[in-house]
Amino acid sequence: MITWRRIAARPVELGGANVPADAQLLLLLLGSGSDPEVFAEPERMCPHRANFRHHLAFGVGRYRCPGALLARTEAAVALRAVAHALPQVRLAAGESEPPMLGLLSFRAPLRVTVIEGRK
Repeated sequence: MITWRRIAARPVELGGANVPADAQLLLLLLGSGSDPEVFAEPERMCPHRANFRHHLAFGVGRYRCPGALLARTEAAVALRAVAHALPQVRLAAGESEPPMLGLLSFRAPLRVTVIEGRK
């Protein structure tokens, strides 16, 4: 998820801007995991960072997504299954960033270029 839609419950000041009660907000989460003050190499996707949970992608507190653990587990199982079934497939070196499907609530590469390498 890359955005959350919210409505301000009460007037508040955020980052120097006054937000009135009932204002419609679109919170951009795309930078999750890319804060250089929190993450080394913020531009690199690295799901095994020591502090990988220090972001808001699955919410926090009572707003925490109840499916967060399931989503992470499903992704890990799928990636392991692909790695096991295709052990010689590697990401192609030197490829530029792939075109992305960029919706308000979801972001994904439209293609990932791989090569069959030697194991």
